[in-house]
Formats: sequence, structure tokens, C-alpha cells
Amino acid sequence: MAFMCVRDFECTLCQQHFKMMYGDLIFLEELLCDECLKELWPLEDGELRERVSQKLARNTSWLEERYRWHGEPELAEQIVQQIKEGRRRRPNIVEVLQSRETGF
Repeated sequence: MAFMCVRDFECTLCQQHFKMMYGDLIFLEELLCDECLKELWPLEDGELRERVSQKLARNTSWLEERYRWHGEPELAEQIVQQIKEGRRRRPNIVEVLQSRETGF
């Protein structure tokens, strides 16, 4: 049985530590802090991809160590798709942030 509780994470894009309600059997590779989500949520495709790529490029050494990432575009695309899917399910960023606090 999976249990929801507040867990500590590190943002894939900015390495900021943050807490989020999360299940113990749920594994997402790309976890984004609230600040990165707020910044990226309103951006459209081209600008979204560019901003994600810029953020990844700033943290290359951490990403190489943590994800074995060496600049491959797939990680940026996964993050972009994650944001686009999140917007499809919940277009309002306030709802997204509330759901991260409560787990629903």
C-alpha cells in the first residue's frame, strides 16, 4: 500500500530543495519546484523549450552527476512535455500548486 506524505526533493532545473506531498511508490525523474513551475507554466512552446534548455545548461555538472546527463535534448523535452501535460490536466497554476501541497 502506498502512503502519501510530505517528502523532500531537489528541483531538476534549479536544484532548490522543496517539500511536496508524494506517494512512496511513485517515481518521477523530473521534479520541479514551485518557483520553476510558476515561471514556466505560462510560456508557449518555443519560449518554454528555450527557458528549460537555459536552466539545464546552468546546472550541467549537477545534472551529469545526478542524471548522467551530457546535454542530450531528451531531458529538456521530457520536462517540456511534463509541463504541457500538467497544463492540459489543470490549466490553472494555483490548482497545481495546491494539489502538490495536499496530494490531490
